Amino acid sequence: MGTYNSSVNYYRVNANNTNIAITNSGVGSPTEEIAAPLTAGTYSSGSGVNITGETPGSDFNQWSAGQYLYFIDLNGVYRLLGQINTIPTSSTLTLVANAITYSPAIAVGMPLAASYSLVTTTESFYIRVSTQLSGLSAGEANIPLMTSWRTQNTASAPNNPSVTKLERVSNVGTPVSNAASVVNVPFTLRVMNVFSSNTGFTRLWPNQDFPEYIWIRADLTPTGASLAGQSMFRITTEETIEAFKVTSNTTPQQAFDAGYVNINLQLVTGTTTNPVGPQN
Repeated sequence: MGTYNSSVNYYRVNANNTNIAITNSGVGSPTEEIAAPLTAGTYSSGSGVNITGETPGSDFNQWSAGQYLYFIDLNGVYRLLGQINTIPTSSTLTLVANAITYSPAIAVGMPLAASYSLVTTTESFYIRVSTQLSGLSAGEANIPLMTSWRTQNTASAPNNPSVTKLERVSNVGTPVSNAASVVNVPFTLRVMNVFSSNTGFTRLWPNQDFPEYIWIRADLTPTGASLAGQSMFRITTEETIEAFKVTSNTTPQQAFDAGYVNINLQLVTGTTTNPVGPQN
């Protein structure tokens, strides 16, 4: 079915992001992006919940309350200090609880970084994938071919790690940038966009209303040892996307066969509604 290049972003599950995810277009202003830790200055001093960065150079305003604060030690290892509570100035912040201590301890000049993280075994997250709306014939759009994202074409099937995967890259209790043994964490995938119309599926994607983003919810299904709250994770997704080309005449069965098994695709004829394909 071809491929297209796409941007992929990750977000925590919250009310704002869910309201965006369940639209047809997937367009909005999402919050709490899960991204690589962003460095914003270096450590100067700290006591209890209070952290001060060296100035000039620190710009803590690039971070947000609720993110997790790390320092990067002399070996390049990310070590968790705690969760950010407030950011009074560009070079001062407070943590929710007293900073975690290490031996050897954090030292003046060590870089500080912060990001949102997956911190429990039960926390889900969103994957937002751009669609292709330009460079095609009129009335066409490329969206992700979801059959390639799962090991089987069912809603309960785990992710295909050659497309998208979540890996725990730290040992229990100590976040690090790399670990001797990377642990893969399987997850299921559920398309969140709600494609609906009173006139039937042939009108779900009219030319003026193709989705700009497909939102996919990843629900973790860990096995074996539980994942520690202080673990660091790495999420990766291929940005060359196998494409499912949709038009205003795409049928529900074609969408189901392309892996859109989570949404209630229905063909409406007059007043009779006929579900097409297994509705799981």
